[in-house]
Amino acid sequence: MARFQLRTLGKAVLEGPDGPVVFADPKAIAMIAMLAVAEPAGVSEDELLLRLTPDATAGAGRAELARIAADINDRLHPGAIVHHSRGYTLIPDSVAMDVSVLSTDRATPEPRFLADLGFEPTPELDEWIAAVRRRIAAPEARKHAARRSRRAVVAGLAAIAVISLAVLAFVNRPRVVAGFAQGDPLILADLTNTTGDTLFDRSLVTAAAVDLQQSAHLQLYPRSRLPDVYRRMQITKLDSALTFELAQQVAERDNVRFVLGLEASREGNGYRITGRIADARRRAIVAEASEPSETKAGVIPALDRVLTTVRRRLGESATDVGARAAPLAFVTTASLEALRSYSDGATAWTRGEFRIAKELWQRAVDLDTGFAMAYGALGGWYYYQHSRADGERYFAEAERRASRLTEREQLMLADRHIAYRGNADSSVIVAGILATKYPNSSTWYNYGTALMQASRYAEATKALKQSIRYDSTQVNAYINLATSASGAREYEQALAYYAAAGRLDSMALYRNNINQEWGAKFVRLGRLAEADAAFRGMIARPGLTERGLGLRSLGYLALWQGHAKEAIGYFGAAIEAARQNRSPLSETRNRLLRSSAYRLAGNLAAARTEIDSVMRLIAAPALEPGFLAEVVDQCVRVGRLQEADSALALIAVRMDTASKVDRAAFGFSRGAIALARGRADSAVPLLVEGLKATGGVARVAHLARGYEATNQLDSALAVVRRYDSLGTFGTAGQEDWWRAPSVEAALLQRLGRRDEAATALRRFLDRAQNADPGLPDVEDARRRLAAEGGMAARRQGGK
Repeated sequence: MARFQLRTLGKAVLEGPDGPVVFADPKAIAMIAMLAVAEPAGVSEDELLLRLTPDATAGAGRAELARIAADINDRLHPGAIVHHSRGYTLIPDSVAMDVSVLSTDRATPEPRFLADLGFEPTPELDEWIAAVRRRIAAPEARKHAARRSRRAVVAGLAAIAVISLAVLAFVNRPRVVAGFAQGDPLILADLTNTTGDTLFDRSLVTAAAVDLQQSAHLQLYPRSRLPDVYRRMQITKLDSALTFELAQQVAERDNVRFVLGLEASREGNGYRITGRIADARRRAIVAEASEPSETKAGVIPALDRVLTTVRRRLGESATDVGARAAPLAFVTTASLEALRSYSDGATAWTRGEFRIAKELWQRAVDLDTGFAMAYGALGGWYYYQHSRADGERYFAEAERRASRLTEREQLMLADRHIAYRGNADSSVIVAGILATKYPNSSTWYNYGTALMQASRYAEATKALKQSIRYDSTQVNAYINLATSASGAREYEQALAYYAAAGRLDSMALYRNNINQEWGAKFVRLGRLAEADAAFRGMIARPGLTERGLGLRSLGYLALWQGHAKEAIGYFGAAIEAARQNRSPLSETRNRLLRSSAYRLAGNLAAARTEIDSVMRLIAAPALEPGFLAEVVDQCVRVGRLQEADSALALIAVRMDTASKVDRAAFGFSRGAIALARGRADSAVPLLVEGLKATGGVARVAHLARGYEATNQLDSALAVVRRYDSLGTFGTAGQEDWWRAPSVEAALLQRLGRRDEAATALRRFLDRAQNADPGLPDVEDARRRLAAEGGMAARRQGGK
């Protein structure tokens, strides 16, 4: 029997043998309650961080949880709470609760549960308490012994009746499919549709996937594996429909045992939905469920009933199905037309047909204004197109309807929104909860991606490898593994991951910015010819977007070598591709880059002309504060401070004050302008603020100039050496990296460290040995080195 009891009704208190237990942190009671409710499974660290310390950084939050857990163990007994790789667990029988926790929701919540915790709970903790109150049963008053005895006979008779009913239920219960174990994969085939109505084709499969993914009992086989399996099966059409028969062959080939096939057929004036489970090893149908629908509107509810039976036949308990089975017509949509548009939009997005995807998702919400999943898809679409205001508007619409979503879809919506907003720490927590509660290739991939974006590269690598264990053909997981390896400066390993992605999909390295990221690793390893070949493969692609990105990368490669004139040509061709493609964002970026190439060549007038063109483009809504800060940067560098003020004003209008990224962009821009106007003392704190969300070399270079202007020469030198070590390729600030040794030499000269200055100048001239002749930076470095040599000779002669 537990020595400690947690009283939860009303004021929460933990009572021990010597009376109430008092903790140093009142959140200890909340932590014990969460672990007691979850016993024996425990609670993931990420969920505890989300509920108890949502405003702390990940590191500070983990430290706080560890302190709370240590305090609990001190006051209960050592090991009462165990911290392990999955989170925290309360050892069984350590603490008893004064309530029972049911597996399903009750009709009436228990409002007294944790009504007074002794502190103001976070909104996230309040949300958890509200959910648990629906599963709490308070103890009933003790029955008098006499009352029990009067009912003894009745109870005996009732027991006989219950036993009889139990026997009958056992005889008639759904037969469980032999051989299916919890967590096994299940291939969901495409719909067999004999109704003649194409409306059912994709829509019912999408709805079925949403339903089945609620289950913690099974894993849906990832469709991303199909192209690889098809190739092994010598099926040349890689987008072939996954019929029920073909799905069974895929299952045999890929060592998956069970396949679910759905069929929609006519029955009189109505319809019939049938689900069949095939055992690929036995090559036999081992279970079947079928439900009628008198009308088209009843098809989704009929599918719902079929899938409930399927889950039960696969061994999922009635309790678990009841807890994870929200009505399909509610969590998706009752409109088959809207569901088809949503499904077709998702297919178009996967194929890179972004405009078509938007039109289809827009049609879905026009057909059903309550379709939360479609609103969320549109929110992601607008954010991807850099239209933040529209993205926020559609995410807000989705969140207003979030109660219609399954728990999994709610978490996925929150994860997407947080990730697009750039809140890396919160994204890691939500994505981690998803991966823990609904483990599969996609949730572990998303978790790994969130960790990667938070620069937690070692953890990201582990999570992405876990994703690959579920699906070894997941191309994007290998791409993100490469990015994580690059973040850890393991460039050879990164190239190995890129090669793995290329083996799975020959075009994987020639899409969007992946090509530049891949080529950049060759650059870092000094393999410039291979980088050049990678970028030229990109410009050979038929699309204007791909051609423009390849030309931009070749411009960066030219700048890396000091080939300013060549870079000007490549960036000019990229500008033309962007104009033809009607992409103001790409055109603006390419013009900023050509402005920097002109400055490197010493043509300040041409650099300013590019800025004039940029200022005509920045009204485009796709230009967000972070990008507008790059405009400010380039305006300042060519002395166009009035234009810099205009860009700053746009940042102020467009910024989200809750976004660390936006606040940093605003702070940096103000600091860069203040520095250019000679107000260095006020500029430095603003430039430091600008580095809180990103450490881009261009921003760091401005900070070095700020330190130099305030005569903090040692600090300036440390900053320059820091960004010189980064070897930045393909981002704003690449030119700062290129000339960093020359800047370092100037600082060393001011500090009187002339021998070190001469060494830095030689290093710069080695870096620029293949540069265009006559570049101002190179000529200046040669003059300074010659002067240093003369001074050294005079110093030597004086001795």
